[in-house]
Amino acid sequence: MPSWRLTHPSTRVGYWPLNGNALDVSGHGNRGTWGGTEAYSTFLTGRQCGVFGGDGTDTRIDVAAAQDLQGATVAMWARRTNTANFNYLWDDGGSTGGTNYARIANASNIILRVPGTAIVYVDGIPTTTFTPGTWHHVAVVGLDIVGDAFVLGGYRSGVAFEWIGEICDARMYNVDLSRDEVIQIIHAPVPHLAG
Repeated sequence: MPSWRLTHPSTRVGYWPLNGNALDVSGHGNRGTWGGTEAYSTFLTGRQCGVFGGDGTDTRIDVAAAQDLQGATVAMWARRTNTANFNYLWDDGGSTGGTNYARIANASNIILRVPGTAIVYVDGIPTTTFTPGTWHHVAVVGLDIVGDAFVLGGYRSGVAFEWIGEICDARMYNVDLSRDEVIQIIHAPVPHLAG
């Protein structure tokens, strides 16, 4: 039976499908703002979904700080189209970078700056291996994001380390999801995810 926590507004505090815009459809109104220098509509041309790519220096979604933007779990689909280091899936915090983030440390592994008890699931498996050129579902459970600003596909200070590839169906929950719940997200349809 599907977990009610995956869709209920008391637990899902941010949901950005990223299927042509940066709207938050969780009901909490945490709308994202396009942070790139390239026009958003131009940027999306030819992409299956998501917002991120380009040169990896100025394309991201900024979500303003909000009291209800309190995250214990962040999950999203992502595909990386390069093998460079330091491309950020997400970041939170102030102007010099967040207290929680997930980025690619090298050609194929995710590194986190998160509480020591956090768990990374890639495709529902506790691992940090991330293969370039392939769609993966990434979920990080056990975070402590409390009312912070949030960046999808980039670094809080901007102008560096942005994701090169695509991200879609990004979600934030204020509870630690179980592995079974993460797998339920993976098996949920994502109509704009293809390829």
